[in-house]
Order: sequence, then C-alpha cells, then structure tokens
Amino acid sequence: MRTLSLPSPRPLPCALLLSLAIGCTGCSEGAAEGSFGGGLSAGQNVAPTEGGDSDSEGGDSDSDGGGSASTSGGTGASAGTDSDGDSDSGSGGSTGATTDGDPPACGNGILEDGEDCDDGNYSNTDDCTDQCVPAACGDGHVHVGVEACDDGNQQDGDGCTASCQLPGCGDGVVQPGEECDDGNQSNEDGCTNLCTKPGCGDGIVQPGEACDDGNDSDNDACLNNCAAAKCGDGVVQQGAEL
Repeated sequence: MRTLSLPSPRPLPCALLLSLAIGCTGCSEGAAEGSFGGGLSAGQNVAPTEGGDSDSEGGDSDSDGGGSASTSGGTGASAGTDSDGDSDSGSGGSTGATTDGDPPACGNGILEDGEDCDDGNYSNTDDCTDQCVPAACGDGHVHVGVEACDDGNQQDGDGCTASCQLPGCGDGVVQPGEECDDGNQSNEDGCTNLCTKPGCGDGIVQPGEACDDGNDSDNDACLNNCAAAKCGDGVVQQGAEL
C-alpha cells in the first residue's frame, strides 16, 4: 500500500501571530468602547461584555435623559410657574367670573341703566327704594322723617292724607268727626281750631258776636245770643237789675 505523506505545516510568521493576538485584545476593548478592533471582520457578532452593559446603561441613561427632557418639555407645555410662585394653567384661562360680566343689579351702589338711584342697600324707608327709584308719597313705603303714613295711594279720607300725613284738624281735609277744616289754626275765620263750625257759646268770639262766654246762661254778662247783657234786653241780671 502506498502511503501518502502530507507536507509539514509551515509555521506562521511571528508578525502574523502578534497581529492576531493584538486583534483579539482589540475585540474585548473595542466592544467596551463601542467600536471594533482591527482584528475583527465586518459582520462578526460579538457578545456584549461588562463594558457593553455599561454602554447599554449609558444608552439607558441617554434614553432617560431624553425622556427627562421630553418630560420637562411636556411639563413646560402643560403648566408653568409665574414670577410670584403661583402655578399657572397651561391654557392661561380665568376660572372666576369678572365684575364686568355681572348683570346690573339694584342695590349694588352703582347707578346703571334703568335706575334712577342706587344707594347700595335694599331699604324702602330711605330716599331710594329697593326698586332703585326715589321714594314718593303713595308708593306704599313710609319714608322715615318725611312721611307719617303711606297707604299706597294719594287720596284723602282713608286714614292717610294725599300728602302722606296722618289726618287731623287743620290739615285742610274734612275727616270723619270734623265739621270743617280750613287748613289753619285760626279760630276767627269760619272754622275753629277744633274743626267745628263757629257758634255762640263755643267760647270763641266770632265776627258778629259781642261776647261769647262759652255757656248757655242768660243771667251773666253775656247772653246766650252772644250779646252783652244790658238793661232792657229782657233778661234780669242778678245783682244788677231788679
């Protein structure tokens, strides 16, 4: 049998061996640095080393940084803080009603369209009523210090005069129980201060009367016809005439 003899392996040059050794070292370090050493061929897969994890974590850190930046950007878009430290809404809108938007209202102290007055209260006893119109006799509200009564009309003879005063002798209105009322306090003008018609014996000397002693006796100095007693009047004056 013929025996084939194979040629002896030729030893590799030292320079090539040194290059391969350096290339393997570059594998490890290159992976850690995120680059391939000169000894690796294109498309070769290299298992990540501890340095690779660090790089990945660095990537996570970068990703987190990006996320943080994104979050920061989102926060800036949704809310902000103004110079006085108050948090402002991202929309910047107002949450409360403004005075400019409030409808006009009687009693707010502001004279507005449709109001004749507005004293800032809801009292009906002062100069301006709760309807924001000036107080007036006949409005049904007693104006303190001005009116004695107010029955909601301006008629006499119903317990409150047309001038919103309580009825009485001398107000010029003949009320129940009065014979007359001339609107003054004179006793010598046809209507006494008691709102009665003048007459002899009322104690008031009216025009046409010589006297009036306020009684019904003829035996005194003033007769019942308000004439002074005298001899020949037909009335015997006691102690003076026989």
